[in-house]
Amino acid sequence: MTWQDVGSVDDQQPGTARRVDVSGTAVALLRTEAGWTALVDHCPHAGAPLSEGVLRDGFIVCAWHGWKFDVATGACPLFKNAPSARPVEVRVEAGRVLVGTACRAD
Repeated sequence: MTWQDVGSVDDQQPGTARRVDVSGTAVALLRTEAGWTALVDHCPHAGAPLSEGVLRDGFIVCAWHGWKFDVATGACPLFKNAPSARPVEVRVEAGRVLVGTACRAD
């Protein structure tokens, strides 16, 4: 896998989400109090950008309809067999945030 630098760790405060482009795919970069995670920036319910959601208790809550997804796994706990958001690999090296380029929106 290759990695794309999406900025400094200082570019984003804990408890926030922002959209980044990774090899042509929109990714919701999430900085929780515990660290960094990322999901493809597409709610599987209605297509909303997850980066516009709110981080709360380990979940990103979609701004359009309130669906929530685990920030680490993308799983949706709302009902059995609910669609999941797609996780994307992320890591930090030397103060830079790197996102795996193997992510795809489909």
